Amino acid sequence: MIRLAFIGTNEGNGHIFSWSAIVNGRYNPDLMKQCGYPVIVDYLSKQPPENLGIPDTQVSHVWTQDRKIAEFVSRTCYIENVIETPEQAIGHVDAVVITTDIGSTHVELARPFIDAGIPVFIDKPLADTEDDLKIFYNWHMQGKLIMSCSSMRYAKEIISLDLTKSGEILFVSGIMAKSWERYGVHAIEGLYAITKDSVESVFNIGDEKLNLAYLEFK
Repeated sequence: MIRLAFIGTNEGNGHIFSWSAIVNGRYNPDLMKQCGYPVIVDYLSKQPPENLGIPDTQVSHVWTQDRKIAEFVSRTCYIENVIETPEQAIGHVDAVVITTDIGSTHVELARPFIDAGIPVFIDKPLADTEDDLKIFYNWHMQGKLIMSCSSMRYAKEIISLDLTKSGEILFVSGIMAKSWERYGVHAIEGLYAITKDSVESVFNIGDEKLNLAYLEFK
């Protein structure tokens, strides 16, 4: 049995609820309705039971900055252990999922597990400053097991596209909801998957009212 710890949450991000339910394969529907994210309740309820659950894998530990939230997640998604600090998961789990989508929090949340040699999956975006990105890059170069991505990179609707009959691609655009800092990665990774590793550079050419990213291709 692979045991996972889910670490952290923040306002506007319900992944700690939805991912726990998906991994553990069960949840309390009445409690889930109180999680504050109607969209999660909607898409989970549309799935047949056999679509939920990862074989031989369990979210066994949970921590959030507010213990009351962690306790509620535990009851809702049948997580056995609510821990007082993230570090308490070390020695009891095989991997960690950091479920905050505020990039500036990720280095410090990941550091104890990186130091302990525990594989870490980090919610997007991995980082939102160059200094933090350099830290993750150095850890990667040291062979630390880190993964962070947008699901758009692996979306079947994208990777199954056959663009070979379309001729030369002259222009590709994408729009993403909410904030560039937290959700822009979905648009970028979707475009990356479509154009097959051909992005050379990304510039934010917007202003204080609009984030507009300009990508140059090979």
